Amino acid sequence: MGFVKTPATKDMLLEGVRETLGESAYESVQKAYDVSERAHQGQFRLSGEPYIVHPLQVGFILYELGLDEKVICAGLLHDVIEDTQYSRDDMIRDFGEDITDLVEGVTKISKIKSQSKETEAAENIRKIIVATIKDIRVILIKLADKTHNMRTLSFQLPEKQKESLKKPFLYTLRSPGDWEFIKSNPNWKILRFRF
Repeated sequence: MGFVKTPATKDMLLEGVRETLGESAYESVQKAYDVSERAHQGQFRLSGEPYIVHPLQVGFILYELGLDEKVICAGLLHDVIEDTQYSRDDMIRDFGEDITDLVEGVTKISKIKSQSKETEAAENIRKIIVATIKDIRVILIKLADKTHNMRTLSFQLPEKQKESLKKPFLYTLRSPGDWEFIKSNPNWKILRFRF
């Protein structure tokens, strides 16, 4: 499976999941997409697109990496608890503890703010280490989130673009080649089949 150059569609994700992961995974991912779409209804990206485009792209990046349906579902849901009225209890009821823990892990990384510019690089590294200790899948979801955000950076104001580019995005992968580098690592196969 190669990386798509154009934005993924819902059908691309769902049909890909059905073909590679099976019907049960398809149903789980469909449910996660539907919940995310409803929860983010009325929200828009700076590009003017409905917000659901972002979680869809995150989910598709995770699918392209060959990750399982729980990680793809968490990618689709990664902003739901943080940015909508959908609660942690709702997510546990609908998706279980594992997916909820993944989503909360991504949210925790996003909420940690550094006190000054000088501590920002160290803080980013600390975030990675803390999240990785608990579950490496959280980092993969955050990487997919940051990757899509970097791909859409042009929709931000010029000052915000410069600020974003100055941040030490140690954990941001900017191109499919970067993902290929991770996948070529011998530990990647262990990671893929560990969960």
